[in-house]
Amino acid sequence: MPALRFLGGIFLLIAVVILVADITNARGPITAGLAVSTAKHWSNLAPASLASGQKSAQAVSSILWDPILKSFLAIPAWSLFALLGSLLAYIGRRRRRVNIYTN
Repeated sequence: MPALRFLGGIFLLIAVVILVADITNARGPITAGLAVSTAKHWSNLAPASLASGQKSAQAVSSILWDPILKSFLAIPAWSLFALLGSLLAYIGRRRRRVNIYTN
């Protein structure tokens, strides 16, 4: 499970980088800069990829894109990556070794 811990660390690092970038690009109150959605970041980085993802999701089901994925992409990018990183790090954590003694 070290690979999951590593991916969790990478996602947490990405979350911190996005958070710092959002704070430094804020042009008003600091809370206004923290709410940059994942869809906005995705459209800034790769608009063609976002459009093809939308087409693919709508081809599978019309309900999949509009209420489900659209609301998922409205989450701020830093919190989404922090949540995924924390989840992967938790799943990949080292388990406590249990000693079983028998007579």
